[in-house]
This record gives sequence, C-alpha cells and structure tokens, in this order.
Amino acid sequence: NFNEEVSREGTFAYKLEAPRQKYAKDDIISLGCADFEICTPKPIQDALIKRVNHQIYGYTLPSPEFYNSIIQYYERHHKIQLKKENMVFTSGIVSGISLLLKSMLPNGGHVCIIEPEYPPFRRICAEQKLSINSVLLDSNNKLDMEKLENAIKNSNILVFSNPHNPTGNVFSHQQLAEISAICKKYNCAIISDEVWCDHVFQPNQHNSMYNFDNVICTFEASKTFNIAGLFISVITASNAEMLKQLKDLDQQIHFSKFNVLSMIALQSAMTDCDKWLDEFKDYIVENAIYVVNFFKEQMPLIKADLMQATTLLWIDFSSIFSNIKEAEQFVIDSGVYLQPGNEFGDQGVKMRMNLGSPRKILQNALERLQKTYQQLKK
Repeated sequence: NFNEEVSREGTFAYKLEAPRQKYAKDDIISLGCADFEICTPKPIQDALIKRVNHQIYGYTLPSPEFYNSIIQYYERHHKIQLKKENMVFTSGIVSGISLLLKSMLPNGGHVCIIEPEYPPFRRICAEQKLSINSVLLDSNNKLDMEKLENAIKNSNILVFSNPHNPTGNVFSHQQLAEISAICKKYNCAIISDEVWCDHVFQPNQHNSMYNFDNVICTFEASKTFNIAGLFISVITASNAEMLKQLKDLDQQIHFSKFNVLSMIALQSAMTDCDKWLDEFKDYIVENAIYVVNFFKEQMPLIKADLMQATTLLWIDFSSIFSNIKEAEQFVIDSGVYLQPGNEFGDQGVKMRMNLGSPRKILQNALERLQKTYQQLKK
C-alpha cells in the first residue's frame, strides 16, 4: 500500500532532520533527499526480522545464494552478466567512488563531471584536491559531445550518473558508445554510477556501460527498495585492467567487509521483490503525472516535465525568480523542502523534488506551494 503514511519522527531520519537544522524550522515537508516515505518491501522486512530473531550477529561470509541473487537480478532486469569474481562491495556509492578516485589518482589529477550532477561527486573531488572539468547540459538537458570531448582532452576520469541525476534523462546506447569512444581516445577512464537503473520508465530502457572497455560501474539497491540506511553497494568492471585496479584497491583497503543485515536485505531485494518493484514504478509514474499536472494547472509559471528515469523531478522556477536563492526562500516559506539546483552545479533556477512519497504527502506539499504562489501573484 504505497499510500500508507508512516511517521519517521524520532528516528533521526536525515531527510527530515537536515532541512530542519539548515533552516531552523520544524514544520517542513521534506521532498529533497532521495530516500522514500514508502515502506520497504515486506519480504525484506520479513527476512530482516527472521535474521534478527536468530539473536547472534557475528562475522558472516556471503553465501553462494547471495552472489547468485545479484547475478540473476541484473541478468533478469537489465541483461547485464555480472560475475562473482568481478564484484567488490562497499558501504555505499559515495564511499566507493571516493576510494576509487583516491586509488586511481594518488598524485592528483583532473575529473570530468557532466553538470548538473549528483553533488557528492564534486564534493569528493574538492576533498581530494582534484581539478574539475565540468560540462554543462544544454537548456534541454542534452549533452553536447563536442563540449564533452574538449573537457575529456584534459581529464583523467569521467564520473557521471547513468541514468542521470537530477534531470531524470536516459542515455541511449549510441550516446554511451560515443562517450566511451571519446574517453578511450584520450585515455580517460569512466566511472558510471548506475544506482537509478531500476527506475527507468516505458518506453525508455536502461543502457548500462558495464560491457564497455574503459568503465567501472556502481550499482546499489538502496534507491530501488528504500534500504539506503543499510549501506551496501556493488562496484564492478568487465575490463580486465579496470578489474585489476578494483581488486588491488580492495586488497589494500579491505572494504569488501559484509554487514550481516545488509546482506540479508540485499539478497531478499534481489530475489523476492520484482512484483513490488513493478507496482512501485507504476506508482511513481502516477505521482509524476499528478505533480506535473498540478503545476501546469495551479502554478503555470513553475515548469516541470515528466522524467524518463529516477524518482526525481527537475523543476524550473526561472519564470518567476531570477536566482536560486529567491526560489529556495519561496519553497521554505511554503513549509516545503526541495533540493536547490546550485548544489548540483546548475546555473539556472531549478530545484529537485523526490516523488517517492504517498500521494497525500505530495498533495499537501503542493497545496502549501500553491498558497504561497497565489500570494506572489497578488
């Protein structure tokens, strides 16, 4: 029941507490952070409860069934043929990519980022004192390959999200092949973050970079099954040289250590939740249509288009505000939190909304925005 509302008060949920602390305001409907107000699938809950009831949580090895569940899931859903020996596990995409960059560029270097982009990528580069060569998507959120090539010429690694966060765009196989060819031409490695691969909507389909030569891919079930707080992700490569780099890094840092509950949750997600996922994707599409139509009918100066992938809407406020600070203040004054676009490197007046909530929560947020919008129009 995706309409069921479950309070997260008292759980110290980042999604709730971070905007409250930032704006010193308690009454905020938070739709920024990309975890969901939707209950984690029942099979995962049941599997965790069963394991917790065992009462011993000692060191645990991954079982053959654990590996097979992941291999079969990505073959079943995405025609990606992962191999047990090609997989390395980390506590999350961000920590994994951070370790990769530190290993691959120990003496510094240049990283290309396609912006707007998931904010931790830029933050990791800043923390490691890596130079950033950014390529901005055009006004239609399309990638100019000539601009990309100019940036790749002077870059060691391209890091990007595929499908794209925050715009919700899906890259075609042809686009990915062109990106790969450009990077190969200039000996630039690729890290393809494919955490949103399960949330691609018809008629679109996910195109993975796993089988390209010069790529390391990251996968994670957190955005699919709402288990982000359990911290487990997969890093993999099919190319022998890239795989060796990955394995060497794992041997140096030993990050493939397994949390017993994370393994249980991931195996259940991979094995038992296909039907739930199909229904949840339908619900997200319905939410997206509802929100986009609400803006068109009630707040026509705020623009939002249906995304091809992710659970995220990339909303344009430029018709009523000249800068992102004004838009951010408008949203907070309404008692709503959306993630400001400048955090993604966007140079316009856009904000990101996560649609992974019961419809009533979205309705309440939109009605709050509408009330403030009407006051602006007076």
